[in-house]
Amino acid sequence: MRGTRDQINEDFWRFHEAHPEVYAFFDRFTRQLLRAGYANGSAKAVCERLRWETMFAPYTGRVKLNNNYTSRYARLWEHNNPQHKGFFRQRALNPVSANSVRVPQDEQRPG
Repeated sequence: MRGTRDQINEDFWRFHEAHPEVYAFFDRFTRQLLRAGYANGSAKAVCERLRWETMFAPYTGRVKLNNNYTSRYARLWEHNNPQHKGFFRQRALNPVSANSVRVPQDEQRPG
């Protein structure tokens, strides 16, 4: 039996692979926070800005970003930028969802 965390994780990876521009925006806006001197950032604030920016993006089609993906993008960004580990303050996850979002691993991606 597949749990909710598995479904969210699978949905996240499908979305991430279908919309690489979302991670590019997430990375760009996070780096802007770092350059501005912030020691910590809000993944939620980054995602809200991302929503705003994609409303006016030159490519066709709007991106509908699920709130469930916010923590996954934050964890993915820190995984890809280990020198900034801890930039996003993250709540302790319950044991059910913790395994699906800590470190994005290829074996967790849908096959």
